[in-house]
Amino acid sequence: MFLHILKYNLISAIRVKQLNFWILIFPIILGTLFNIAFSGLMDSVNFKTIPVAIVENSKNENFSSVVNSLTIGDTPMLKVEYTDEEKAFDKLKNGDCKGIIYIDESISLTVSSNGIEQSILKSFLQQYKSKETIITETAMNNPAVLNDVIAQLSNEITTIENINLTDGNMDMSIQYFYNLIAMTCLFGSYLGVNTIINNQGNLSAVGARKCISPARKSITLIAGLLSAYIVHLLCLTVNLLYLIFVLGIDFGDKIPQIVLTTLIGGFAGIAMGFFIGSIGKISTNAKLGILTSTSLILCFFSGLMAHNMKMKVENSFPLLNKISPAALIADSFHSLNIYGVSERFYTNIITLIAISLIFIISGLIITRRDSYANL
Repeated sequence: MFLHILKYNLISAIRVKQLNFWILIFPIILGTLFNIAFSGLMDSVNFKTIPVAIVENSKNENFSSVVNSLTIGDTPMLKVEYTDEEKAFDKLKNGDCKGIIYIDESISLTVSSNGIEQSILKSFLQQYKSKETIITETAMNNPAVLNDVIAQLSNEITTIENINLTDGNMDMSIQYFYNLIAMTCLFGSYLGVNTIINNQGNLSAVGARKCISPARKSITLIAGLLSAYIVHLLCLTVNLLYLIFVLGIDFGDKIPQIVLTTLIGGFAGIAMGFFIGSIGKISTNAKLGILTSTSLILCFFSGLMAHNMKMKVENSFPLLNKISPAALIADSFHSLNIYGVSERFYTNIITLIAISLIFIISGLIITRRDSYANL
């Protein structure tokens, strides 16, 4: 009996095209748009050669040697143009250079704004001035090693050591794809509420027939939930495979834990829909509206629309991040990527399971009390 009910519930769930659009097609479309919008995002924060104008009012061979050493290489620190003061100001005003270096009795810098590139130029001059005495004395007393001293100073200025604090994907845009999977998991609530609607005699003809069926209501509900979960997992699998193998999104190498997060996240979505669908005898459209708004609000606060939103919530109302299914799912992926299989990951998974069980048990208790004067 159970397998028979499960079979027809599966067929019924697959045929609900408008629901499967939001669970299968919409995340693929949104993921594609994310990939187009965020491709090359990390490239924009990589170091670029800084254009600078130099106004040489007096000769300073030592400084010129240091500057010239910073203009060579695959990605040189500086792109230098020697010019007069008037042209230098025009370039600074038009944004063609980030600063003007004046070579007089002393070295000075003029910038039009404060930014990373301007800070690098200021740091460069500060370092040079701190070593200028050494360079001058070396040029006077031991000119044979002057080039070595200049080379050492250049290395101190340009050397940037990349220290990886994690082996995970540090691309900031990956957070949007974590939240996309979280949204897809929560959209499984549509299948969960569809299950309960098909078992409520006052909301659907199918529900009315099931209410007078000899099959036990608990068996019918469990079969409906299982069929919804199977369909939801199929959609989640397609979405995850599309993101990883078609769009090339790097979710990391913790495959078993990624699968576990997806399984539990999908279960949480079904459970949330089942619970909300079981509350009261309000219309189907009203229940779908509640689910849509709840899912999108939770996804918004977990960072789907703004990557720093989750941090703002953590600072203002941290409890929400600890109980929101969307935040827990996204943070599970994030913790796997950055920290690996850690206590934080398992805490998220256990919390998700607990919330899902509360939803399912509460929904079953509520539906057991349903009764109808007539059908």
